Amino acid sequence: MTHPDPHYPGNAEGHASLPAEPLPDALLNTLVTELDNDTIVGITLGGSYVRGEATPYSDVDLACWVKDAVNLSPRRFVYRDNRLISIVNFEILRAKSAQLCGRHNRQE
Repeated sequence: MTHPDPHYPGNAEGHASLPAEPLPDALLNTLVTELDNDTIVGITLGGSYVRGEATPYSDVDLACWVKDAVNLSPRRFVYRDNRLISIVNFEILRAKSAQLCGRHNRQE
């Protein structure tokens, strides 16, 4: 049985047919201001919003690129402007090292 509201997340047809509104610049500016500090060297948006597949029920995926992730939690969640924000920290040196290893393995 489906929910009477065709846009309810459990109804696949309604869920897939509703595209999300673009993320407001004010929300993105607020998030960048909140996240920016001396350890952050970059912030990227990812997930369904970047792929153009976001629905009103999609979370907002952010990656924070840091020089040293030793004292940072790997993932955290915040709620802003009626949206769930998923924040993941990536250490630049580890990401670069994994990328280089991947290239090396593909060449063999």
